[in-house]
Amino acid sequence: MPIQHTARYRAVTAATMAALAFSSGILPAYNSAAIASAQVFHASPAATAQTELYTEMRTLWGQHMDGTWSTVVAFADDPLALPSSLDRLLRNQVDIGNAFAPYYGQEVARQLTGLLTVHILEAVPVLTAAKIGYKPALDTAVATWHANARDIADFFAGINPNWSQQDMRAAMSLHIDQTVAYAAAVIGGKHSDATAKFDEAKAHMMDVADALSQGIITQFPDKF
Repeated sequence: MPIQHTARYRAVTAATMAALAFSSGILPAYNSAAIASAQVFHASPAATAQTELYTEMRTLWGQHMDGTWSTVVAFADDPLALPSSLDRLLRNQVDIGNAFAPYYGQEVARQLTGLLTVHILEAVPVLTAAKIGYKPALDTAVATWHANARDIADFFAGINPNWSQQDMRAAMSLHIDQTVAYAAAVIGGKHSDATAKFDEAKAHMMDVADALSQGIITQFPDKF
């Protein structure tokens, strides 16, 4: 399944927004007879559960992206803020792992948290090499980071047949490339460029979050 916004997410979200619009009075009421005969929309339990999963995944991976941005900025310009930013980012990896526990169990959650923690810690050599401008060290650090990204992709592919290894590897590889690009722009003082590149990276991660949600819903239909 390609990593992209899914039709189901859009449909579920549209249905939820329609319900909110009706209940808040945004949609017009023409007359009492029409209201009396109208069939009021109620989101089904399945639609609600699916929407909640999509929202949770987008929130967690959005925090992953925002936390990474804050850590990169702190590394480049505000070293006193770095420990707290990094600590918060590491906690987010635990939160992401825990979100998978209801479907795959605590051991899978623990393994995923471990892989994601390595993903965060292996950013440090990348940022260090980029800041001092030493390309051989940067190339080595980025290659190591890509290897971890492949491990994460393969882990996902191994627990859910709806997440193909090819798609997950491509998605995680792009995540690394985009992070390196905006981090280099931050370190180089190219703030407008950094912001634009980060926005692209975050949009991509929202696509990944949606694909993860869709895969879980497809694999565990009885839970939705």
